[in-house]
Amino acid sequence: MGYDLHITRKGNWSGEVGRTISLSEWQQSVEYDPELSFYSEVGDEDRGKVASYRDEDGALGWDNGEVRAKNPERSLIAKMVAIAGILGAGWHSAFRR
Repeated sequence: MGYDLHITRKGNWSGEVGRTISLSEWQQSVEYDPELSFYSEVGDEDRGKVASYRDEDGALGWDNGEVRAKNPERSLIAKMVAIAGILGAGWHSAFRR
């Protein structure tokens, strides 16, 4: 069993309604944070969406107006909480099988 952690502005992360985080906001967050960098080993569709945290490949990914990570370690969770604050968003966890 694993879990995903989502940074979102929606009241319900899985809902269709609510404010989203734009791709440009996400890209600016990565560009201004020295601990984040865009992961280059992705296809054209994901370029500028997937970021590494302290050289952890593909640690964070933007998709459909939110940023998410699969099974993040404690240090990445702390970073995601900080990113959520900067973006004026919240965070939610979701368990998966």
